[in-house]
Amino acid sequence: MYKLASIFSTASSKTKTACEVFISQPDANKEALAGKLFILAEIESGKADALKIINFLVNSLNHNYYQNEKVILRERISSLKIEHIFESSLAKTNKDLADFIEKEKIKISPAAFNITAGVICDNELHFSGAGKNRAFLIYKSREDKFSRQAKNKLHEEELKYKIAEISKKTANLNAQNLTKLFSDVISGPVALGSVFLFSNEALPEYLSHNQIIDVLTKLPPLGAAEQIKNLLENINSYVSFLGIIIKDTTGFAEKTTSEKPYLKQKTNNSTPLANLNAAEEKTEKLLSPSGAVNLNRWLKIPLAFITKIKNPTITKEKKFFLKEQIFVKRKSSWEFIKNIGLIIKKIAINIFGFIVFIFGKIIDKNFWLRAGGKIKLAISKIKTSALGFAAWFKALDKKNKIIFSTAAGCLVILVISLSWTIFRNKVVEKRANLTALIQNIELKQNQVEADFLYGNEDDAKKILTEIKDIFSQFGDNEITASDEYKKIAQKNNEQLEKIRHATIIENPKEIANFFNLNAGADPLNLSYIDGKLYASDSKQKSIYTVNLKDNLATVISNGEINITALDYPSPVKNGNIYYLNNNSLVELNSKDGKTSQTTINIPVGRENISTMSGYSSKLYLLDNKNNQIYRYKNSADGFRSYDKLIGDIKDFSQAVSLAIDGDVYILNKNGVVYKYLSGKSEEFNIDQIDPLLTEADKIMVSPEEEGFIYISEVKNNRLAVFDKTGKFLMQYKISNLNNLKDFSIDEAAKKIYILAGSSVYGFDATHLNK
Repeated sequence: MYKLASIFSTASSKTKTACEVFISQPDANKEALAGKLFILAEIESGKADALKIINFLVNSLNHNYYQNEKVILRERISSLKIEHIFESSLAKTNKDLADFIEKEKIKISPAAFNITAGVICDNELHFSGAGKNRAFLIYKSREDKFSRQAKNKLHEEELKYKIAEISKKTANLNAQNLTKLFSDVISGPVALGSVFLFSNEALPEYLSHNQIIDVLTKLPPLGAAEQIKNLLENINSYVSFLGIIIKDTTGFAEKTTSEKPYLKQKTNNSTPLANLNAAEEKTEKLLSPSGAVNLNRWLKIPLAFITKIKNPTITKEKKFFLKEQIFVKRKSSWEFIKNIGLIIKKIAINIFGFIVFIFGKIIDKNFWLRAGGKIKLAISKIKTSALGFAAWFKALDKKNKIIFSTAAGCLVILVISLSWTIFRNKVVEKRANLTALIQNIELKQNQVEADFLYGNEDDAKKILTEIKDIFSQFGDNEITASDEYKKIAQKNNEQLEKIRHATIIENPKEIANFFNLNAGADPLNLSYIDGKLYASDSKQKSIYTVNLKDNLATVISNGEINITALDYPSPVKNGNIYYLNNNSLVELNSKDGKTSQTTINIPVGRENISTMSGYSSKLYLLDNKNNQIYRYKNSADGFRSYDKLIGDIKDFSQAVSLAIDGDVYILNKNGVVYKYLSGKSEEFNIDQIDPLLTEADKIMVSPEEEGFIYISEVKNNRLAVFDKTGKFLMQYKISNLNNLKDFSIDEAAKKIYILAGSSVYGFDATHLNK
């Protein structure tokens, strides 16, 4: 098991170099697949340009490595090696860096770069470098086995490790152009007990090899990094010290109990734990503000006294056993429940007693008499005091009256002034806090833009969630009406729409208004077939048509048919559309525009049918009570014969729509889609979108295998688009329209039509242009 720690001690602002030490923090899955990436960079150039280059380099390499498609494939293809993935990431980063420097018009020589980049995964280390950075390997010397008999024990321990500089063989000092900044990759296993130290040129010039060996082999990486910082704290402030420690810590906890700790001042009673505690206390002291009370220091006095009472025989040399602190007796869960019950019982008794007390006082007449007497007595005392004060003031001479009045006036002014100052300070503090929140939001919004630039939508989503939490802290105050707040709020909405892949349709074109045909028009659904739109109106027992060639609207009605409903329009292969009536079908012939009534044999009550769809020459009815789909074939006497399609039963109680392209898609209200093939359920998942689908109402699918899946949520004025694998592509949001009812699509003409109120609107299907 390896651990990493960084050393970062910057020089004063007068230096002309920019520095960075980066150690990635991937999640557990990414770390298991790709390990940890680290970068140590020092650029000798103008500080602004150098910082810009370093930030780009870190972000670019981190993105190119962890977002490499081979990293995901590595879980399934064992032959993919981290070394090859790392090399390809470095090559892409070389090119990206050269393009960035050319785009930003930064003049810099390749010789100004001192950079080391590497990755450690599965106990193997791969790294590449350019410039003057140094790399050291600390390892156990095999020669010690033959020298131990001739050396004393102390000398034997000191000879246990050796240090070798490997940077002389790996540093790419002769890089002629930035496209070859990382040209060589060195790879190898991390041996048990070995330590790697990557540093800039300055760090090993101020520490001897013995010091480096002693610190890195005796302390864990974090402790070693702090110890090195302490050793270097008095060094010339014009020098920066950078380093990355990589150590195999397997068995480190057991080994430290027998090895002598590294100390700046060796004492007989010191331990590695004490040394780390001392370093911690020293760091805390340096970081604590002037005048602050050190609570830990004062708490040690009573704690030490209590410890002494409990353990009178304890000595300074008593050993500390971690096991005694970890393994404690587990309390019975029954005892815990019993204690909770006792607490609830006591609270209930106290509340009941208080209610009884208050009730007793209310019905006690003497209590009210005593209370009234006390109130009168208090009023009398106030009057007496006021009269006494008036008499005292009247007895004063003119001079004393003036002095007293002036003093009283000054006191009143002082109180008012203090109150106003406190109030004003609170207002200023509140405004400052709100301004800080705005600045914080602006900073995070810039981070979101950077994530968009590099295609890192997952991080952008996390930051947008943080921004949402910050917005909730504003509440209702005057700053929310400011232009600055409105600006960040508008930008937040734009970023949310971008992360949601939303296209806003503000003013779709009106194609037809059926109110012009019938003042009581109330169409409920919309269908497209052969260049015409059909909207059925159960109340008016009519079907409205729109010829898209000239947008001419007409009405179809048949008084001979007893129509109670025109639900679930289902086009079939011959160009006819079937509507589900009460217990029959209304058939619309799209060629001659005539309607007729057709028989259908529904094996359950009409109320059990939640949707219907057509495919080829067949009709499909979904029974959400019995979790079944009935498939009908057309015959001379109508749709009488059927078969049950579903073999793998699922819960269809929330099913709202049905679509078929050979496979059967069943849409639930919550956006979940079931997929069936030949009656058997298939594994299929639709991506979740933002906001989540909670009122989904209709699903449509393209007839082509590589087509699209459309899910509408008219209650929230949107239409989501997915590919046939369930991957989310985009969503349309229709604004400035009310009472949306249905939608239909003409993929050949790349148009989407929506029914809102009694009108039909159309707009371009931009996803079909991609």
